[in-house]
Amino acid sequence: LAVASTSVATTLGRTAAANLLKFLPGAGSVAGGVINASVASGFTMAMGQAWLAVCQKAAGGQLPKLNGVVDAEAVGHLFEEEFRKRMPTIRQKRD
Repeated sequence: LAVASTSVATTLGRTAAANLLKFLPGAGSVAGGVINASVASGFTMAMGQAWLAVCQKAAGGQLPKLNGVVDAEAVGHLFEEEFRKRMPTIRQKRD
C-alpha cells in the first residue's frame, strides 16, 4: 500500500507540474519537461533513501514481528515515515 500510494503521488505531482507549465506558449513545453524530470528525480531519490533505511533496519533485525514474521503493516508505516522525512530534504536541495 505504501508503494502504491507513493507511486500515485509521484505520478500526480509530475503530471500537475508539467501541465501547469504547458500554459506558457513555447517555453512551457521545455520548462514542463525540465520540471517534470526534477519532480520525478526528487521523488525517486526520497523513495530510494526511504527503502534503504527500511532495508538497513531489516538487516539489523530491527523490524517489528508478529508471531515470528515481519509485520508488513509496520514496514509500510516505517517506509512512509522515512519517505516523509526525506522529501523536505530533497525539496531544499533543489531550491
